[in-house]
Amino acid sequence: MSDDQLSDIFKRDLPTQGDGNWADDARKRHGRRRGITGAVAVLAAVALVTPFALQMVGGNGDGVDTAVPGPIGNSPTDLTAATEPASPPDRTGPANEGDGSKAAACSGAGESAVGELPTSAAKLWLCDEPGEIGFSRKGPAEPLTKDVQAALDAFHALDKTDQNMACTAEYTLTYVVVAEGADGALTPVSGGLHGCRTIGNRVGAAGYLNTLAELWAAQRAEATPPESTATAQDICTAQGSILPATPGQATTGAVCTPHAFTGEQPQGELLDPSLVTEVGSAVEANSVQGTVGEWEPTATLVLRNAWGESVQLMRLASGTYQWGNMVWRPKGDLADKLDAAIAALGSSAPPPAPGEPRTCGELPDQFATSPAVIDGEVTGVFVCVVNRDGEPRWFADSMGLYEPQYIQRAVHAFNDLPVLVGECTDTSRADVYVSYHGNSGTVASVKVTSCGPSTGAVAKDGPEFMETLHALFREESGDLGVGIHYGVQELCPQADPLVRFDPAKELATQIAACVGPEGELPIDLASTLVEEITAGFRSAPAATSEEWTPAGGTLVWVNKYGEPMTMVRGEDGSFSWVDGEDSTRQWIPTGAVKEQLDRIFGL
Repeated sequence: MSDDQLSDIFKRDLPTQGDGNWADDARKRHGRRRGITGAVAVLAAVALVTPFALQMVGGNGDGVDTAVPGPIGNSPTDLTAATEPASPPDRTGPANEGDGSKAAACSGAGESAVGELPTSAAKLWLCDEPGEIGFSRKGPAEPLTKDVQAALDAFHALDKTDQNMACTAEYTLTYVVVAEGADGALTPVSGGLHGCRTIGNRVGAAGYLNTLAELWAAQRAEATPPESTATAQDICTAQGSILPATPGQATTGAVCTPHAFTGEQPQGELLDPSLVTEVGSAVEANSVQGTVGEWEPTATLVLRNAWGESVQLMRLASGTYQWGNMVWRPKGDLADKLDAAIAALGSSAPPPAPGEPRTCGELPDQFATSPAVIDGEVTGVFVCVVNRDGEPRWFADSMGLYEPQYIQRAVHAFNDLPVLVGECTDTSRADVYVSYHGNSGTVASVKVTSCGPSTGAVAKDGPEFMETLHALFREESGDLGVGIHYGVQELCPQADPLVRFDPAKELATQIAACVGPEGELPIDLASTLVEEITAGFRSAPAATSEEWTPAGGTLVWVNKYGEPMTMVRGEDGSFSWVDGEDSTRQWIPTGAVKEQLDRIFGL
């Protein structure tokens, strides 16, 4: 493929978001047409805590049990402290003696927790998460009776809390450990993976829970699990477990109707044990890190191990499954088997909820009535583009100008241009609208073509007008940029900046992989992979070879200013793009990065 041919892929108006034909359209269209993104709606990055997202499973897809995840941005050694109750509750008397059951040991344990575990005990219980503040994730049904002393010693080896350090206010997980003595006396201690990250009056709640998980795993390795009598309803209603589980450990499983947060009772269908084994192995072998850009589950796949811990995978409309920060997409016969089981539920699962793009549909009409001079109180300047079908949609309000000094310069950028002589016949840029917005609505709507900006009353000679606004956006944003994170489905299959940039010179804050022949499956790449890809671009990319052939699928690179830029994937696994110098460039991933990208684009 020649350099000019590849450039043609990018130099065009984009199709309507989600029409699925952008690749064919790119091959059919000719001429030099500058690519402008059809729609990039800005979505704030919201950390939504769900039972599924907090599932304690192996996060790397390699089948290895990983430790219970700690809070983002904090390691166990960073954990701050809580103040021990000034007057610990009375732990004496018959009410504080167990009968050897989990129910007796855990009843009221959270409310009566103290700061210290005893130095000796006969067994330890890990109670269920309190449902009124969490998701009722289950602790193990059986107590820890092997190496109990090691668990107690690990607790007492933790540092005491520092009462002067601040705590955060988010919620992740609360767990309660109850030590039961040989005489039945119960001593509960409460811990959390949020706030001060303490366990009793000690720091290191995450690390201590990891220790407990390892001790339970060692005990179970030498024990016979109970015979499972779980029904599909039991499996589907499980809210998750405190101890870690991995798909490869599953012995039972079910497909369930999507009931999360609806309050409705789920319907379920048990899976054949051989299918559970096949699915568990496939999930661990073929999952990749990332987040699918879809919102509503069409079903839930729950895989349960012999001890009752489960992993929940949300099935989305694309046939892709999301679990934790992992993505899995079954293929062939396995996909058919799961789809048949889901169809047997007899439910009409809701389709994915469409996004709510912020449109600027009134701007073309307002353009027609806008005066020759922008005059009035302007409080913001925003940009939107028109896609191939003539529908105007927001580009990104992160690109807006809000500070008075920059707004005034944007007003002068239009007013000070000379009037265009003759008519504009250059159609190489798709129409862009700039809204000069005031407190009471739009002050002026400016249409920008390749020749320059215009209102209904006047056309100006200024082909670099958008470049001028772009420079103002960056100057206002400063070195820190805008710090936004897009809904990944708004970036795929292709999104480009108003002004091209070279990714070899711009750090990425987000990268979306648009998987499939038409880039129809959007995957938000994990931050670690984004960093590795960014580092790979530090080596000088080469010009695209004549033999380069597109394979379908794209990477969309987002820089710190919120500007996206698309790279097309080639049959050899390389990626090509048009840089700021309007020349075609190529990046060839290598090593572990290439392996990860090949796995992702193989979904």
